[in-house]
Amino acid sequence: WSSGGCECYSGTSGFWTGSSCADCLSGYYSPSCTRLCPGLIKVCSGHGTCDDGVAGTGKCRCSTGYAGPACNLTCPLDNSGIPCGPHGQCSSSGGGLCVCDFS
Repeated sequence: WSSGGCECYSGTSGFWTGSSCADCLSGYYSPSCTRLCPGLIKVCSGHGTCDDGVAGTGKCRCSTGYAGPACNLTCPLDNSGIPCGPHGQCSSSGGGLCVCDFS
């Protein structure tokens, strides 16, 4: 496939792009660009960004209101539509549940 300045041949292991085919395609990570970021249909379920690239970890940073390793959990909204209200945080480790701020 063409990535603009070069042809990145499909016979090569990995999913490469860039002018010298040295960068991972968006949504792929690892030194060999063979690992796909989490998410079923879209990277990070379309609700976050993945730490992709050759030096990437493959971890999602979820948008406000979403949680989970693939940002596929919706955080509860308060009556104003704010995720977890003004005194809480959505917890990825808690399965998208709210954790109250006690400070």
